[in-house]
Amino acid sequence: MMKLILRPLAFILAALALTGCPETNVGSDFGYKYFLLRPSEWNGNWKAFNDDGVMQMWVSDAKTGQITITEAPDPKGKKPASDMLMTLRLASTNKGDRLYFATFPDKADPSKLLTPCLLHRIDKDTFVFWSINNEAVAEAIKAGKLKGKVKPEKDGAHSRLDSDPANYRVLIQPQFWIWMNPTMVLRQKK
Repeated sequence: MMKLILRPLAFILAALALTGCPETNVGSDFGYKYFLLRPSEWNGNWKAFNDDGVMQMWVSDAKTGQITITEAPDPKGKKPASDMLMTLRLASTNKGDRLYFATFPDKADPSKLLTPCLLHRIDKDTFVFWSINNEAVAEAIKAGKLKGKVKPEKDGAHSRLDSDPANYRVLIQPQFWIWMNPTMVLRQKK
């Protein structure tokens, strides 16, 4: 799972910093409110479907929807990569939707803007998340369907979405996410 979460995320962030590719950012308060986590539902070992890497997840702050993710200890004694944080905020007010905006705050600089993902909890042992469709977000901001700003760059638009409930209702629509490339994550049995 580390490969499917950390590596692509690191490559995306590096590419954005180096090339100015299209990007969408939000503040740390993006979403209706923090999702109150239950450790029994999130703590444990998880693995992305069709990947050998196992990740340990544990609730580091239940009230602020924060989960710490790290590689599971390697049986060969290899030191795991550094951990990362994932914060979940409600993407919908409809009871039972189980849709969350997931962001990955920078522990060294929590004030940095964040790239959102959409996470759907299927059941107690499975969740799926999708990356944002940067081009669709930029077009929706320009058309007035989403609130925010678009800064044109030579390699693509840099969008900044406002933390506004009107945005949350619109952003959960399918065209704003890369639906054909989900990451399914499964709890590993002890």
